[in-house]
Amino acid sequence: SSDSDTIFVSAGTYYENINFNGKNISVIGEDRETTIIDGNQDGVVVIINNGIIENFTIMNGVAYIADGYFDILMDKLETAGGIYVEGSPELKNLNIKGNYSTNSNYGSGITIDGSPTLTKILLSPDNSLLANNSSNLTIYQSTILGDVFLACCITYNINSSIISRFYTYEFDTTNRNVSFSNLYYHNLNCSGNP
Repeated sequence: SSDSDTIFVSAGTYYENINFNGKNISVIGEDRETTIIDGNQDGVVVIINNGIIENFTIMNGVAYIADGYFDILMDKLETAGGIYVEGSPELKNLNIKGNYSTNSNYGSGITIDGSPTLTKILLSPDNSLLANNSSNLTIYQSTILGDVFLACCITYNINSSIISRFYTYEFDTTNRNVSFSNLYYHNLNCSGNP
């Protein structure tokens, strides 16, 4: 595929791992509940830098995490189970479930090292979202039932969403800009470091 291409995917279960390789393409499934990308427990299911991924269930990915938070920062790709995000892609109408980490719950669902827009994301309780080095993270109309760990982010824009457990921490909090609108949360914990 080439930049600006759109790939439509029929309903079904696809046992594979997808890497956008920096291409600005759109990969659109037929239906979120019936178009499934199953990583078959073989590392991260989707690696996306640019473009759009929409209307899929992302499942059965594995994050291979070493001990300790600093190890997570050193090998970011290893922290992703379901989706690893760099750049500024759009993630739309995704059901992210059944991914796991080998040593913690950090990023088992989504690990972010960029400035993506997440819209209508359903993240199951057994998965988490880790925003590691994000300069601008936007979450809209999403239900995040797993843990959300926001670290080293400059701007968070979270609105019209439900978040079950929310943790934010940074080593330097002077540049943090948080915008919440219509946010429903269960547990909010903000601190200076993890």
